[in-house]
Amino acid sequence: MGTDKLCTQVGLHQSQFTADAWANDTDFTLFELLWIRVYTGARELLVGALSHPPKPMYKPVELIDHIDRCINAITVKFPAAIIILAGDFNQLCDAATS
Repeated sequence: MGTDKLCTQVGLHQSQFTADAWANDTDFTLFELLWIRVYTGARELLVGALSHPPKPMYKPVELIDHIDRCINAITVKFPAAIIILAGDFNQLCDAATS
């Protein structure tokens, strides 16, 4: 497959959805969590991108509570949406249980 054909196919897929940022009413700038609402003709997705630094300025349990509030708000406002949350959770579980 040539490069031109690949670029055309990617462009076609991009034109079949729209996206915008979504913010929860309780969003805090303390947490590095960005939500994007994606509309695909058949489905609605909310994609969260999380950055949890090695030495955060907050308690890990506060971040977990914030994520929980966001997901609850999403399920109320967009009950049929698929929720995807991505990020680095490696240290989060250990810190929250300590």
